[in-house]
Amino acid sequence: HEFRLGVRLYSEEQPHEAVAHLEAALREYVVADTECRALCEGPYDYDGYNYLEYNADLFQAIAG
Repeated sequence: HEFRLGVRLYSEEQPHEAVAHLEAALREYVVADTECRALCEGPYDYDGYNYLEYNADLFQAIAG
């Protein structure tokens, strides 16, 4: 929402007005990226493959 508004204002040659919206979009992105990375931490539960005694991928090998 903020990003699109910022781009629209910038495209309409209103860069000063666009800055606040683009900065807000960047802050929203950083929050979403942090939350996403936090949810991805830890080993992945390979449902149905837990009986295998090996790390199924590089992420699981590192995180496990």
